[in-house]
Amino acid sequence: MSKYFLLLTFLISIILFIGTSTGCTNPTSSGGSESSTNSDSLREQMIEETGMYSDEEEDIVAGLPFSEEIPDTSPITVNGSPEIVGPDDDGLTGMEFNAAEDYLLLPAEKSNDLTHDGTIEAWLKPDTNVTWAGIIHKGTESDWSDEGYSFQYDNARRLLLAMTSEATGNLMLVHTDHILATGTWSHVVVTWDSDEVHIYVNGTDVVTAVLDYFLDYGGSQTTVAENYPFRSSNGDVVVGTQIPGNAWRFDGIISDVRIYDRFMSEAEMLEHSGM
Repeated sequence: MSKYFLLLTFLISIILFIGTSTGCTNPTSSGGSESSTNSDSLREQMIEETGMYSDEEEDIVAGLPFSEEIPDTSPITVNGSPEIVGPDDDGLTGMEFNAAEDYLLLPAEKSNDLTHDGTIEAWLKPDTNVTWAGIIHKGTESDWSDEGYSFQYDNARRLLLAMTSEATGNLMLVHTDHILATGTWSHVVVTWDSDEVHIYVNGTDVVTAVLDYFLDYGGSQTTVAENYPFRSSNGDVVVGTQIPGNAWRFDGIISDVRIYDRFMSEAEMLEHSGM
């Protein structure tokens, strides 16, 4: 009897050893804090090495003044050879993007995943307006499956905001009739919350329609409320194009990009634009 008891004890010891060495921790429970820590350290590195900034008081999650070159060691990926230019006669410094190859990739993090309220602000000075060119685009998949928000041009080079409903997967396209003036600066603000959406250019709201598809391809009217909240995306934030690898790239200078995780009032927009 003692022989069997010893054998049983030995087998139990082996089983316990195997269970301990393979590990049975819950990856979900430990992953949250690690992901948060990684995101915080990633943002700190971007701020330290690129001139990027954030401002909790103003709810700016990513500010890019484009006043200095982005080093190779930065977490921000530089494609092509965009250059810092200026200050010009207007006193603005910016990054010049060549539509042939230039764009930036800001690593995805929770703060730039604008599923609820959000604002994109920038100064733009295009050399030419390129059909379908992206300006600020969340997502990198070629089939747009991770597209969160996309401030871009449409098929007629008009400004457009594209977003996707988290609940239904339907598109919400915010159309304008506005084509940016070339060779001169325009202040643009794109802002949304649960009820409204605006695209301001030099202090004027230029939105003409909110549709479920493209204006020139049979889109029907929809509302922000019908599509809110918007798709959560693990994709990087792309500056200067829509999808890496396509030809829809911005051609000109971009200055003082600010991404907020809140809605911007008309009064604040006018103050920023100087109008």
